[in-house]
Amino acid sequence: MSEATQLLLVEDEADLREFLSTTLRAHGYEVMVAASCAEAAAQFARQLPQLVLLDLGLPDGDGQHLIAQFSAGHVPVLVLSARDQE
Repeated sequence: MSEATQLLLVEDEADLREFLSTTLRAHGYEVMVAASCAEAAAQFARQLPQLVLLDLGLPDGDGQHLIAQFSAGHVPVLVLSARDQE
C-alpha cells in the first residue's frame, strides 16, 4: 500500500480552506493547512510536504515570498489566486 501524497494548503479564507482540504482528503491526500505566511512557514519547517497549494493574498504578507522558501526545499508550488491581471 502506498503512502498518501502530503500537501500543504495555504489559504486564508476559512470556507475555501475547508472545502479544499475536505475534497483533497476525500481523494486520498494527506493535507496540512495554514491560514497565513507565518503558519505556512512553520508547517513547512515541521514537515516537508510533497506539494504546496498557495494562495498569494494572505493576511500577513504576500505569498510570493514563500515561493522562494518552498522552492529552496525542492517542493513544487501550485498558486491559487483570484487576483485580476496578475
